[in-house]
Amino acid sequence: MIGRTGERQERARLAPGSAEVGEDEVIPQNARDDSPPNGRASRPRRAWDRGRRGGVLRLLGDGWFVVPAVGGVVALLAYPTLLGLYRGFTDWQPGIDGRFVGLENFASLFSDPVFWQVLRNSAFYLVGVPIQVFVPLMIALMLYERVPKATWFRTVYLFPLVFSPAILGLLFQSILNPDGMLNRFASSLNLGFLSQSWLDDPGLVKPTILGVALWGGLGVNVLIFHAALSSIPTELFEAAEIDGASWWVKLRHIMIPGILPVVLGLTFMGIVDVFVRYFALINVLTKGGPNNASASTEYDLWSRAFEVFHYGAASAEAGVLLLLVATLVLVMTGIRRLRLHRIDRSPEHRAAAITRESAAVRRLLRLVVVARSVRRNVAGVISRATAWVPRLSWSPFRLVISLLILAAFVLPMVYLVSTSVKTKADFDAHPASLVPSSFTLEFIREAWQRANLGQAMLTSLVTAAIAVTLSVLFSMMAAFWMLRHPGRSRAAMFSFVGIFYFLPGVVWVIPLNSVLVQLGLGNNIVVLGVVQGVVQVPFGVALMSSFLLRGFPMEILESASLDGANLLQQFFRLVVPLAKPGIAALASLAITFSWGDFLLSLVLIQDPSKFPATLAVTQLVGRTSPALQVTAAAGLISFIPLLLFFALAQRAMVRGINSGVGRV
Repeated sequence: MIGRTGERQERARLAPGSAEVGEDEVIPQNARDDSPPNGRASRPRRAWDRGRRGGVLRLLGDGWFVVPAVGGVVALLAYPTLLGLYRGFTDWQPGIDGRFVGLENFASLFSDPVFWQVLRNSAFYLVGVPIQVFVPLMIALMLYERVPKATWFRTVYLFPLVFSPAILGLLFQSILNPDGMLNRFASSLNLGFLSQSWLDDPGLVKPTILGVALWGGLGVNVLIFHAALSSIPTELFEAAEIDGASWWVKLRHIMIPGILPVVLGLTFMGIVDVFVRYFALINVLTKGGPNNASASTEYDLWSRAFEVFHYGAASAEAGVLLLLVATLVLVMTGIRRLRLHRIDRSPEHRAAAITRESAAVRRLLRLVVVARSVRRNVAGVISRATAWVPRLSWSPFRLVISLLILAAFVLPMVYLVSTSVKTKADFDAHPASLVPSSFTLEFIREAWQRANLGQAMLTSLVTAAIAVTLSVLFSMMAAFWMLRHPGRSRAAMFSFVGIFYFLPGVVWVIPLNSVLVQLGLGNNIVVLGVVQGVVQVPFGVALMSSFLLRGFPMEILESASLDGANLLQQFFRLVVPLAKPGIAALASLAITFSWGDFLLSLVLIQDPSKFPATLAVTQLVGRTSPALQVTAAAGLISFIPLLLFFALAQRAMVRGINSGVGRV
C-alpha cells in the first residue's frame, strides 16, 4: 500500500499541471507555454462557468433559473389566451367540440346594443385614470413638502391596500345603499341633496364606482409617488435654492421630469385596472345594473359565459377586449418613448433650465423693487413681533388638507367596525353614529355561520401560502437570470412579462377553467393557489429585477464565482439575503392579492364548501339579502387577517415599495 501510494504521489508531482517540478524534469511545451497548442487564441472561460455542475443543469447553464417563470406563464396564461381566441371562431360549449363558424360570433356581438353600451361604460372609466394619477400626485407633493409626521400619513394612506376590490365593494355597499351611512347622515343634517340612490341611478352609478375605485387605489399611488420624489438627487434642489428658483420652477424642471416615468407607469396600471380591478367592484356593488348602466367590458364578457352560457360570443368579446388593451398599451408606450426622448433628464440640463428661468424671474422682479422692499420691511416687523412663537417647519394648510384626506380613509373603516358590533336598536336609532352605545357579537356570529367563514379562511390561508411561495421563488429566479444577462436577453424578458402583466384576467381564466376541468383538476384549491402565484409572476419579475438592477453590486457575484461558488450558492447565499426588502414587499403584495382574489376564485371554484374567504363573503350577500349589519360583519371578519398582517409587516412593505415599486 505504501508503495502504490508513493507511486501515485510521484505521478501527481510529475503531472503537467503540478506546482512542484524537479530540476532535471522536462516540462512539456503546452504546460510551459500559456498559448494553446494549436497557436490560436482561445476564448477565455467565463468565471461563471466554474460554478456549473454536470448533467442537464450544465447543458442549460443558468437558463433553468428562468424556466419556471416562463413555463408557468406560457402554460397558464399564454396557452389559454390563444385557445380562447380560437374558440371565438367556433360555437364551442363545455363538453362539446365546437365547429368552425368564422366571423359569426363577432357579427352577433357587434349587432348587440349591450356590447356598445358596456364599451361606452369602459370608456367612461378610462376617463377617470388621469384623476387616479393626479390626485395621489398632489397628496404626495404635500407630504414631500414638510408635513409633520409624514410617515404616519403614508402608513395610513396604505390602509386601503388591505381591502380587496370585492371587500371594498361590500364596505361601500353598506355606506352607499339607501339605508346606508351616507344617506342617513345627510338626512340627519338636512342635506337632502346628498341623499341619493347612488347605486340605482343610471346617471350616478358610474361616477360612484369611479370614486370607490379611486379611494381603493389612492394610498398605494401616494406611496409610489413619494418614493419617486425621494429618489430625486438632493443636489438638484440645492442648486435650485442657490439660484433662487421658486417652488413652481422646481416642480417644472426637477420634480416632474424626475417622476415622469412613474407617472406614465401608473397611467398604464390605471388602464389595466379598468379591465381588471373594476370587475369585482361592479359584481359586488351593482351586478352590472341598473340595466347594464355600470357594466364594464370585462363584466359583460363574464356574464355572457356564466349567465347566458354563450361561450362563442364570450370568446369573441375576449378577442375584442384583448385588441383594445393592446392598442391602448401601444399608444401609451409610444407617448412614453416620445416624452422621454424629448426631455433630457441629465442633471446638467435641469440645472441650466433652472438658471435660465430664475434669471428671467429676477429680471421681472427688478420692476417691482419697491414692492419687494416694502415686503421685506413688513416681514421684519412681523418676525420681531412673533419672535417668541416657535417657528413651524411645516405648512399648516398642508397639514389640514392631509388630515381631511386622512379622515376620508379612516372613517369608512371605523363605520364598518361600528356597524358590525352595534345592536339592532342602536343601529336603527343612530345609524350614522361611529361610536356604538351598546355592543353585540350577534351579527358577527351569524355572518361566521352563514358564510362558513372558518373553512373559508383556512382555504384562503392554503391558497395564499402556495401563491406567495411560487410568486416569490419564480420571480427571484427570473430576476437573478436577468441580472446576469444584460442587453437583448434582458429586454426580451422585460417585454415578455410586460405583455402578460397587461393581459386582462377574464380573457384567459375562462378557457383555463375548461382545460382544468378536462384534465380533472377543476374545483381544486391547490390549483387555485398555483394559478394565483403564476398570475403575479409578471409583476414580481418586474419588481425584483428593478430592485436588483438598481442596487445590487455585481462585484460580489464575480468574487463568489472566482471562489468556486456555484449558481445555487450565489442565489441563496448572496442574492436572496441582499434582496430581502424587495422580497418582503413582493410577499406582502402577493398575500394581499391572493387573500382578496375574486375573479379567479369565482371562475375556478364552484363548490361552496371550498370557497375562499372573499368569495364566501360576497356570495353571502347574494343569497337571501341578509341584514346590513350581517354584511358589514362578514366583510370585517374577512379583512381582519390582512389587517393584522399589515400591522406586522407594514414597515417591510413601505421599505420595499420605496426601494423598488416606485422604480418599476
